[in-house]
Amino acid sequence: MRHFSYRSKQRLRVLLIALAIAAAVLAVTAVCVVLYLERYIVYTADGAHLDFSIQQGTADGGGGEALPPLADAPLTIGSGGEDQSAMDRLEGVYVTVEMLADTAAVETAVAGQPAVLVDLKSIYGNYYYSSALSGAETSSAVSPTAVDALLAQLAARRDLYRVARVPAFRDSAFALANQSCGLALSGGALWMDESSCYWLDPADDQVIAHLADVARELHSLGFDEVVFSDFSFPESANIVYDGDRSAAVLEAASRLQANLAEEGITFSIETEDPALAAYAARVYISEEDGARVQELADAFSAAYDVLEERLVFVTASRDTRFAQYGIFRPALDDEES
Repeated sequence: MRHFSYRSKQRLRVLLIALAIAAAVLAVTAVCVVLYLERYIVYTADGAHLDFSIQQGTADGGGGEALPPLADAPLTIGSGGEDQSAMDRLEGVYVTVEMLADTAAVETAVAGQPAVLVDLKSIYGNYYYSSALSGAETSSAVSPTAVDALLAQLAARRDLYRVARVPAFRDSAFALANQSCGLALSGGALWMDESSCYWLDPADDQVIAHLADVARELHSLGFDEVVFSDFSFPESANIVYDGDRSAAVLEAASRLQANLAEEGITFSIETEDPALAAYAARVYISEEDGARVQELADAFSAAYDVLEERLVFVTASRDTRFAQYGIFRPALDDEES
């Protein structure tokens, strides 16, 4: 057996220490490289890749003052304890299903805009994109593949604030597939509105879980905020319902806000009901009559400390009375879409 001298042992110990230090330095360097490259990762429909042409700290990769990416700013939502400074007044363009028929034109129209609102589901329950949710069916009105590509392009823009809009309780497909969740007539058949559409029970646990799943999926696709339209109980005496209709809608808003806030998902509602504002990060209103702006602002003035950041109008009107508040105007003109 070979014996090492004291000097040899000392040399071996020094060598091992040097190797350990070198390994630690390499590990730290690798972490720094990964963190540095993360800012250049771009997500597209084909997956993730590095794009070193991105200029950090500027809007749209150009010069000028740095603009923080809105998507990275956490928003504390709901009633009480809100971080008012985390909210910004929104201004941008909205995209309807008719516009989604020409995704190339939409992509061009959204370029340079600070925010975009996209309709992604019909009142009949069909999705305009390729949803992975159980039982989800795509709409024949658009090309889901083309919409998927558009959403990937929007998600890759760090300077763009993205809002998805979907119906809440107006959903024929989900009601037909889960008839116990629908609003019914005295004979047991599902109640139908003037658009031949079925509605869901706001108090049903399965309905709330479904809406939360929709919001989570849209959030995973890069949307910073999800706004639910048709967040109400239909006014019809023909619907047989034992509970308090208004209370059921408010409770649904409270449950969704609480569930989604825990996951960092900004939950908003399209409504003219001030009672719902307590649970929504923002309130969206589709309105063309500029004369009603002050009336609606007065209705919601007690709900939010800074109304300009929380009240958003979705309108094609150029009336300047809308301009004080958040506003989304059409991405494409009627003749373009």
